[in-house]
Amino acid sequence: MPSKERVYHYYLLGNRPIKVTCSAMGIPINVEIVDSKTKEFVPDLSLVPVITDSMDITQINETEFRNACLAKGVKPI
Repeated sequence: MPSKERVYHYYLLGNRPIKVTCSAMGIPINVEIVDSKTKEFVPDLSLVPVITDSMDITQINETEFRNACLAKGVKPI
């Protein structure tokens, strides 16, 4: 039976926070980014290649993620 453990990674694309939920084996199963208009997180799996191949993205820790969310007026998830 596969593990239900989840691992979270946090990124900034420009100034937009991204949260990636991965399986225990490191496979991305959900990607959420802040929608600039609604100020809510929306799923966007099309960002997986951006996260792995883009020079415009920065990996950050959970504290930095929370601060980036709050700076944009978004509740951290």
